[in-house]
Amino acid sequence: MVVESDDWHPDGWMLEDAAQRNREHPETFEIPPDSLRNSLVIGDLAKLCFRFRDSDGRVLGERMWVMVTAAKEGQYVGVLRNDPLLSDALGYEDVVTFSGEHVADVQVGYANREHPQYSEEWARRLEESPNPHLSLLEV
Repeated sequence: MVVESDDWHPDGWMLEDAAQRNREHPETFEIPPDSLRNSLVIGDLAKLCFRFRDSDGRVLGERMWVMVTAAKEGQYVGVLRNDPLLSDALGYEDVVTFSGEHVADVQVGYANREHPQYSEEWARRLEESPNPHLSLLEV
């Protein structure tokens, strides 16, 4: 399942704008700097804030990790690395598109120069490998 990040999915979920939430609540909702949120690479983990609608129409929130599988100019595709507790609308390894404003936290991978054990070899292999998700970023 591939889902665009700015709309409610028919199954009843969407992504929250973490940057907007940080502007509204800077003391209690901290996020990484724009420079990091907008320069993720393949293999990085991004924590996204998902919103779900339950059967009564209430909006519930859950934060989950997504591994970046394609990146281009601050736009990302990733696979979900959690099973939601609040909804069965999404599942482990579902594909999600998102952008830097949706990122609430980051764990950089070995291919990211920010990682203390950065590996040029790992970064090169990721860059050269075929990537079926990259086409999802073509506009």
